[in-house]
Amino acid sequence: MRSLLLRAPVAAFCIWGAAAADAASSRLAFEANRGQADGRVAFVARGSGGTLLLTDDGATFVSEGGLLRIVPAGGRPVPPEGVDPLRGTVSYFRGADPARHLHAIPTWARVAYRDVWPGIDVVFHGEETRVEVDYVVAPGVDPSAIGVALRGADSTRLDEDGHLVVDAVPGGLRLRRPVAYQEGPEGRREVFCRFEPRAGGSFGVVLGPYDRSRPLVVDPVVEYASPLGGAGRDAAWAVARDGAGNVYVAGETSSTDFPGASGGPQGGNAGGVSDAFVVKLDPTGTTRLWAAYLGGSGLDVARALAVDSAGGVVVGGETSSTDFPGTGSFAQPANAGQSDGFVARLPATGSSLSWATYVGGTGGPVGDRVDGLAVDAGGGVLLTGRTDSTTGFPVTAGAPFDVFRGGDFDAFVVRISANGTAFTYGTYLGGDSNDAGFGIAVDGAGRACVTGGTRSPDFPITAGTAFQGSPFQLDAFLAVIRPAGSGFADLEWSTFFGGTGNDRGNAVAADSSTGLVTVAGQTASTDFPTRSAVQGSLAGGTDGFVARFDPAASGAASLVFSTYLGGSGTDVVSAVALDASGRPAVAGETTSADFATTLAPQPGYGGGGDAFVAELSPSGGSLDFLTYLGGPGGDAAAAVAVRPPGGEIWVAGRTSGSFPAVNPLQPPGGGSSDAFLARIGPGLPGGGPLPLVPASGPLFRAALAALVAAGGLALLARRGSAPA
Repeated sequence: MRSLLLRAPVAAFCIWGAAAADAASSRLAFEANRGQADGRVAFVARGSGGTLLLTDDGATFVSEGGLLRIVPAGGRPVPPEGVDPLRGTVSYFRGADPARHLHAIPTWARVAYRDVWPGIDVVFHGEETRVEVDYVVAPGVDPSAIGVALRGADSTRLDEDGHLVVDAVPGGLRLRRPVAYQEGPEGRREVFCRFEPRAGGSFGVVLGPYDRSRPLVVDPVVEYASPLGGAGRDAAWAVARDGAGNVYVAGETSSTDFPGASGGPQGGNAGGVSDAFVVKLDPTGTTRLWAAYLGGSGLDVARALAVDSAGGVVVGGETSSTDFPGTGSFAQPANAGQSDGFVARLPATGSSLSWATYVGGTGGPVGDRVDGLAVDAGGGVLLTGRTDSTTGFPVTAGAPFDVFRGGDFDAFVVRISANGTAFTYGTYLGGDSNDAGFGIAVDGAGRACVTGGTRSPDFPITAGTAFQGSPFQLDAFLAVIRPAGSGFADLEWSTFFGGTGNDRGNAVAADSSTGLVTVAGQTASTDFPTRSAVQGSLAGGTDGFVARFDPAASGAASLVFSTYLGGSGTDVVSAVALDASGRPAVAGETTSADFATTLAPQPGYGGGGDAFVAELSPSGGSLDFLTYLGGPGGDAAAAVAVRPPGGEIWVAGRTSGSFPAVNPLQPPGGGSSDAFLARIGPGLPGGGPLPLVPASGPLFRAALAALVAAGGLALLARRGSAPA
């Protein structure tokens, strides 16, 4: 026989009905308490509106408005038990002391309290934006024993529709009139049910006629809606895929009230300005496999991400923390300056840190940071970025440049061994002015292909490349380096790239089968060199660009194709990735309302600055598609991971406005900037409208959390505040 279930939702401001139910497709995960919470707590669940703590005597809802206790009136204390284990686990890496780290904590889809009243169980489960509390009543048991008391509420009252209104948190909280039903051969039959006030400020339920020989379910859906994430800076800066199609996202959060993904090793800021995060999702985006948040007591930002052949995730960025977790026994165990780069590896399970190391030296006030990262065939990690360290930076004797070159900062190329224990190669890269590396890729020969920006007229350029002249102001550069440590010959190929305006390379991708290298970036030059161009001239103050080089060719022949990409506003290409046929997918940001969109699901400009995504043909001479992504606020894409042929493209970035939303997983948050993830689905290129595949389910509750599904467009977004 089956139970009859009563459901009554709690909501800060209600997300009612089928629309909310359809959108909230991500399961809430209940973490077993292994030391991440007070010892009286048995399970922890972190959702969009706050944290739910389950103890033997009831539930405590913690939000920015304070604490609200939900206890079973007249019921007995019962130790809760996990039901329906989830694949995801939780690991907490807090500070530099490994003894404080918590590893592979199990999570559950449901938590049950057995026989709280004789014959009546209480079961907690839910979704991203709501928690459901089921009271399961056995056959022949009187459900009138069910009662709920709310502790910490300023006042409680029943409104005209029978909903229980709780004035305990900002905006109020509502416990929706319960629903009761029975299952039988004829299907589900609803049973009349309502709250009734009882002595002592508690509430019970009153039921209409029902079949007492069958189980009864009283189902109070606890819904809540509040700011999505925290009030600090939150952004996604990197995205990657592994060979199985799983998706990884990395970025930063500075929110001290960051609710965190269930499954996240750090539930919030570790005590510093910001924390880095990494999240792994399955190929559909509907299941978060794990989440890891990394940081110490300072500022920690993840800016680059790669997946090695063993499925390990390598993340790099910058940190001012002297207690960054896991660094104590690896290549550089201590922060050498005011701010250093960092690199950390997590295994495929995400349950621990394989290793982590600082990357930096001592010098000026700018500091050191990692902006680009790639993994070579031997598992070594190649890095680029910027450094102002004149001493102590991990350079190799005999490398092309083993002394600081000048200016405020130099670019660099560093290789770390696969086990993180040693720097196997390092060189400065620059001239007597400012130089910075922004992107790095590994070609089929294991060489590092690096792009960035330089103001140095004496930037090292090799003979026979396409562009020999010194930069007029700021030029992009592309350098190919063999990390072998045998002298200047390591710099095999290097060229300026730009015109008389400011030009910068932001991202690079190498085709291992052809040896061709694709660079993407931004230019303000009216005389930027083009070849086989989709767009042959500068359309606005700054346009994006995409260019492909053949380092094996000499002179002008080394430029395979080059094109502007933009409209009458400001346009920047921030990311590039290649599919198996060499087709480049690019993403960035634009303020141009006249972008020449092609096969676009969003052909019109949303306003305030939009993200955009485009894919070029392998020859670069035509656009397979180009679309805006964004709403009336500011939106920008920072990273792209490309599909195999017939697959999809993943784009990550940040938004300070609202995407076109239908059934959003959460309402807008309290900050001024959010992270987002979009999945653009198979069928590209081709005729007809661009299909965008819904990426339903959680990306991460704290850094990427709101599902948008409008016109075939699927977006996961997290509200926060503007990144620097």
